Amino acid sequence: MMLALTAMWFKLADILARLLATFALVGAAAYPFIGPAYLRMAQQPTSGLAIAGTCALWLAVAAGAFAFTRRRMAGIFLVLLPAAALAISGQPLAGLLVASGVVVAFWTPFLLALIQARRDPSPGGAA
Repeated sequence: MMLALTAMWFKLADILARLLATFALVGAAAYPFIGPAYLRMAQQPTSGLAIAGTCALWLAVAAGAFAFTRRRMAGIFLVLLPAAALAISGQPLAGLLVASGVVVAFWTPFLLALIQARRDPSPGGAA
């Protein structure tokens, strides 16, 4: 039962991670062209450094999502970067909401695997 739940949650998280990586790569590729136009329409100042920083953030999120599909837990911290950026920029509630979504989607499978590993010791393993 627990094994099926863990496998299902990892499959769901993998789908979400692949979608996130795809959208982040598309966003990083499109933002240098779309970002300045949007910022001008919103009558906000445009800066090449800000655009490069946003693209780097999108690429870090894509790398983190890809690392998650390879079962690297460090990738989750890269996916959490937008939540930290929101919290630092003065929107702590939005950052908390984004962080909670990432935690539910990507940390839950690892937590289920840890609980399962502690409950069912491997046969023939060290006692």
